[in-house]
Order: sequence, then C-alpha cells, then structure tokens
Amino acid sequence: MKPIAGRELRDHLLTRLKQEPTPPSKSDAGAAVAPSGNRLLLALITKYRPRSIVELSSMAGRQQPNVSRSLSTLVRAGLVQLNADGRATVPTLTPRGHQLVEDLDLAAMADLPFTGDPEASRPLRNAIFEITDVKGPDGDESVEIPAKISVVFRKNGAQSPTVVTADADLNAVAERLLSHWWRLLYRRDDPFSLLPTFAGKSPSKNSILVKSWGKHIELTSSPISENSRSSVYLTNTDDFAGQAMDFIVQTAVRIFHEKRRFHTKVESFLNRIKDVLEQPEEISFCRAAGALGLSPHATGDAVARSIRVLVNFIADEDPRLDFASSIHPDRLPEALDWIASKTDDGNTKNHLEGLPDLRHRINEERREPAPGDRPWLIGTETAKRTRQLLGLGEDRALGTLASLVQQFGGRRDFESSTFIEGRLRGWCAVRNSAPVVVARQEDMEATTFIVGRAIGDYLIFGERDAPVADMYTDRQAAGRAFAAEFLAPAEGVLRMINEEDMSMSDVARHYGAKMGVIKKQYYNNSYPSA
Repeated sequence: MKPIAGRELRDHLLTRLKQEPTPPSKSDAGAAVAPSGNRLLLALITKYRPRSIVELSSMAGRQQPNVSRSLSTLVRAGLVQLNADGRATVPTLTPRGHQLVEDLDLAAMADLPFTGDPEASRPLRNAIFEITDVKGPDGDESVEIPAKISVVFRKNGAQSPTVVTADADLNAVAERLLSHWWRLLYRRDDPFSLLPTFAGKSPSKNSILVKSWGKHIELTSSPISENSRSSVYLTNTDDFAGQAMDFIVQTAVRIFHEKRRFHTKVESFLNRIKDVLEQPEEISFCRAAGALGLSPHATGDAVARSIRVLVNFIADEDPRLDFASSIHPDRLPEALDWIASKTDDGNTKNHLEGLPDLRHRINEERREPAPGDRPWLIGTETAKRTRQLLGLGEDRALGTLASLVQQFGGRRDFESSTFIEGRLRGWCAVRNSAPVVVARQEDMEATTFIVGRAIGDYLIFGERDAPVADMYTDRQAAGRAFAAEFLAPAEGVLRMINEEDMSMSDVARHYGAKMGVIKKQYYNNSYPSA
C-alpha cells in the first residue's frame, strides 16, 4: 500500500468535509468513542485545544496518520470538526462532542500518564516511581522541570517499602533515560546510573543503578558513603520500561504540552523510539546494539552491518542479547567467525549425540514454570531430573570432562578451545545434526563446569545458539544452577559434610568440582528458603 503524505491526508479530510454530510446517529457516536484512543483524543482537544493535527498526535503519543484516521471516525460521528488555518488543520469539538465529553467525564483522561498504547492499562499498585512537587519550566526558553523523583523498593515480607528520593530535573532524567533506552534495558549485567539521590536535606553520594538480568531489572540504591545502606529491588523488565515511560517521560512531555511546547528534545527521543517499535526488524537491531553498549542511531555503516549479521546469525533474541552483552563491539566480527568455525558440523569431537532425546524425555514431564520461579530453581530441577533419567545417584561423581560428555553421547577426545572473546566462556550450537558444545580451555574442574552449563542451557532452552558467559543474567543463572546440581548434588554434599564429617575440600575432590561450587551448594541448601 502506498503511504499517504501528511498534506495529502489533510486535503483528503477537508474534501470529505465539503461533501453533503449524512446526519450522524447516536449509535455512530457510541461506536466512535468505543476505542479508548478516540476518547483520549476528545479529552486532549477539550483541555489543550491543539492548533494542528501534528500537535494532537504529539500529545496522544501516536503517529499522525493513525490520529487522522481516528479523527475521520469522530468527524463522521458528528463529534469533531476540522478547520483549515493556513497550512494547518485545527481539530475542534462540535456542540455534540462537548456534550459527550461532559456526559462521560472524559476530560480527566488528559491528565493520566499515557503508555503509548491507548488500549493498554497498567496496574499501578506496585508503582516503582513516584513523581511529586513538580514545577513547570520557568519561562519560554527554560527546559528544566524541578521535581522530586522517588524510587520505591519493595521487598517480599517487608511491611512497608523503602523509598529513595531525588531532587532532580525531571526533563534531564527523561532525556538521559531515552538517550540510553536500548543500552539500559538490553545490555545485561552492566549497571547504569539513572539519577543521583539525596538523603534528607543534604546530598549523599548515592545513585540509583539499573541493571538488566534479561526478563528482570535490578534496581539498586548504591551508597558510596559508609553511613548509608543500599536497597535492592528486582522487577519485571516490561513493567519497569512501562512505568519509566509513563511516570518519567510522559510526565515531562505533558508538562511541556501544558506550556504549548511540542518540539522538545525529550519528545524527539520519544518519537524516535515509537518509530522503532512499529518496525519488528528495527526492534531487533536496536536491542542488539543496546546490548553491545551502543546507540543504534549513532553507529557507523560497518558496525551496523556487523549488528545485522549478528541478528541473522543468532535467531533467538535471549541468547543473542546475552552474547552481545558479553563482548566488546569492536570484536564482534571476530567473535562471530570464531563461533561459526568452532560449531561447524565437521567438529564431530564435540558432538553430544544423546542430548536431543534426553531433552525430549525431560520435557515430557517438565512442569510449566510458575510466574515467581527463579531461574536457578528451573536449573536445579532440570539437573535433578537429568541425573534421575541417567540413573546417577547423589553420591555418583563424574570426575572428569571425558566422563561428563560421555554421559550425553560425547567422545573421550572432546576438545576445549584456546580462545574465546571477553566474558564468553563457552557455546552450545545446534546445526544439522547433534548439538555441539565448545568450552574455553581452563583447568579441568573449570572447563568441566563450563561444559555442564552449556549442557544445562540446551536441556532447559533448546535454542539453536546459546552462550556461556561470565555474567549474572536469568539465563546464565539457570545454566550455573544446572551445572552445580548435576556435578555436585546438594543432598550428597550436605550428607557428606553433616553426617560423614567430610571436609569441603574432600567433597570437592570427590565430585571433581571447584571449592566454590561445593560452598554454594552447601550454604544455599543448608537453610529452608523463606
């Protein structure tokens, strides 16, 4: 379909208005205001009296052609009229439109935070952000919006949340949020400082740090001074993104609109993000760029080509973002070449032929993860089921790398690799035949643990490509938990230490595991979880 230019659409609307109208019915009006997006347009026209369709589109957070189509519906229903004013088209309410806004009490909609999706509603009982004491820009040139921005840290079992408040420029925070949007949400295990905070009346050396785990965002009030304490809160990534957009960005945009300022820097950033969200291919590109720590709108041609190669090479987004977050962008082409060469089907030494059938057997009995399940719990449960299917008791030690891979149909001459980029430590790939596992060459216990993590990733997720990296993300947590439980089952560790009086070093030697693995298995499982 050929796109319609804004001026062409305006001329089309005005031509329709000159035609002899058909008197609208009450049912026409009811149908016209059924979509909440159309009701919002009526509310915005009532309160702000936009001087063009462009201004109205900006207020509503929607593309101009979409708003123009909605206005056509409202015009046909006799609720809105469009008047030419020079080159602009001014939407105004008809008497019937004014009456309907009053009857339905729609004007208040113009004051609500807007999510960018007029049909979406977001429960606010678990609000992350609170914006208070907002003051509009002082004068026509000022862009500063003084406000108190509070971040609410909610903890399970706590009677009341911890609230950390900053006296800040809301516009500056919104601009910072949007200019780093893709990096903040999609570069994993790499903290980003969102805003400074204040304790009482005197400034403290704290900041609100935001760190992506994948499906979760970790918020931390990080103290630099010795006398202040940190607070940590883990929340859903989509919920964080929605509330940051609603409470910080849209509040700043609305305040500028109230001052009849519609072309601010923050709104330009916002519209650029909205344009990306309408193009699935661009979403994948921007997320991958953000995971590399880059701005998708400021990459050179060569880097952009490398990012598009990455998007095509790793089809599944979750492992793609873990991988991109683990390397330096300058080494991306080299890292992709390394993966391609090491995971080629010709690398039969590292094939694990038994993995696909084992994964199928596990999935036949796997329960659906509950919303509150932590990744480590999924990894631990998968490891227990895997040992059960392989007939391995809790005392049975695998001992060596060769013994581990042979449990999954691998060969004794399995080869580790002498090079992996950055924080990358291993890889699992599925090509035309069996899964191929690659691990960085370290000491025997460390390399065995890397291979265990790669095996766990395949059994849990089963995707075509998956990295093993020195990162703390949802995916990596599941792989670590699998490897720890599969190589050194917690029940065996506890019994040997508590009942047989074995030292931790003796238990580590028995299972062929690192001391750190035994310690975590012991201390993480010694006390019942709350």
